[in-house]
Amino acid sequence: METTLQQAAESILEVLSYDVGKMPHVVSWCKFVTEYTTLQDFCIDGMFNRVYRKPRRAPIAYESDLGMFRSIVRYTTNMTEECLRMISLEWHATYCVRCGDIYVENENTFHLCDKCFYTTVQRCAICNEVATFDEETLEAVPGMEEATYRRMGGRERIVCKSCADDASTFVKCDCCGNVVHRGDTGYGKTTSTGHQLRFCKACQNDRQAVLCPACNKYVLAAEVVSASGYCLKCHLKLMGVKKKAEIHSHTYKPSRLIFISTSPVIDGTYGLEIEVDDGHHSDELMEYLEELREMIRLKSDGSLNDGFEVVTFPMTLDFHRTVMPYEEMFRRLHDDGYTSHENSTCGLHIHAGRTGFGSTARSQNPAIGRMIWIVEAFKEQIKVFSRRKDFRYCQFYGFSSNMTPKDMLKYARIENRHSRYKAINLQNSGTVEIRIFKGSLKTSTVLASIELCDYIRKYVTKNKDDSTYNSSFTWQQFISGVRSSDYPNLRNYLVTKRLI
Repeated sequence: METTLQQAAESILEVLSYDVGKMPHVVSWCKFVTEYTTLQDFCIDGMFNRVYRKPRRAPIAYESDLGMFRSIVRYTTNMTEECLRMISLEWHATYCVRCGDIYVENENTFHLCDKCFYTTVQRCAICNEVATFDEETLEAVPGMEEATYRRMGGRERIVCKSCADDASTFVKCDCCGNVVHRGDTGYGKTTSTGHQLRFCKACQNDRQAVLCPACNKYVLAAEVVSASGYCLKCHLKLMGVKKKAEIHSHTYKPSRLIFISTSPVIDGTYGLEIEVDDGHHSDELMEYLEELREMIRLKSDGSLNDGFEVVTFPMTLDFHRTVMPYEEMFRRLHDDGYTSHENSTCGLHIHAGRTGFGSTARSQNPAIGRMIWIVEAFKEQIKVFSRRKDFRYCQFYGFSSNMTPKDMLKYARIENRHSRYKAINLQNSGTVEIRIFKGSLKTSTVLASIELCDYIRKYVTKNKDDSTYNSSFTWQQFISGVRSSDYPNLRNYLVTKRLI
């Protein structure tokens, strides 16, 4: 076949070389022969006259060998259109970058054969520029902008990456987290934060985002108080009857455990026990704390003289930082005579949800062991951070440099059976209790303590190689990942305590 192609190419060029300035172009010749031979009244003599007819205003007429012309036609009529194109001077055969088949390079500029071109190359639904989303390899074709799917008009559409990343065209639903077209969303706000948020129509239809009848704004379904049907802010505002907060017994557990988050995706929750003592229990304070009953409960504690614990529901770090009204609550507690840091009886205990360490107990336990290892290995720095001088109610387990996180967990489980007064208490089935912090009514200090727990949790779930937890591992190496953008309160606190 290669010899035949070569012979045909040489013959065509030989025929066309009679008069280079007036004979048809090679590509034009191949196209002409292919098209002409498909006609029903195929006639070689007619083709000859059509090709070699006297051109207008030409100084001379063509005179060519009819026999040679016939032989060239016999070669070309037995060849496919693709072969004819491949033997010409301006067309070169190469390989498709996707499937590897031979194709004609000038078919398109993306090094794709026709089949791959029409199955992978799409036009952006926004800007109409070509883009590719190869459903087989999930990779962009070289030389072409990558595409992705975005939801528009109730269905998935292909758009180029430039349009997909354009914040003026596509926005993220604050309920489900999906990126949708701006026209498919509606404004709403989570009334506990007051921030303007967007909800996609799918979340509105699925009742994930519901309309508060009081403020007429869309809110997350989790933020609606079931008793009234209002969002949390409207519920607190419209409740006409002032009720005083009740101080429950230390063993009290709410009938319904609420996990509070600013988004449906919950990555780690933290419940706080903030101990306060020696206050006046004024009606004004108790009425205010009752208004926060959707977020906190009050419990008694035998170690306090005349105080109570402010116990929060499990909340994400973001909810603690942006929604929970610590500044106002701490101000009212202080004005009513309550103290925490100044009082030797008060502590700050943080319950980290076990699901934040892994989805199963098999994945949770190794991470918890690494957390205990870090607290024990860097207990001198942790003591400075905690602001405590008395560790009777949060004793360290005792650390040996040759112990692995697995050994540390095994040892801690044995020790923890006899007493819950450990730096990290493992007796709760659903949480890991970090008891090392001294009580505080300073918002930045409380948030810094939560951020430290969150940083440790994320560190031990990400760095799973137990061999790196050894005597050469330093405190500075451990906290090197604390950035102001992620943990602003923790970073400032570490600088203040000269721990960084």
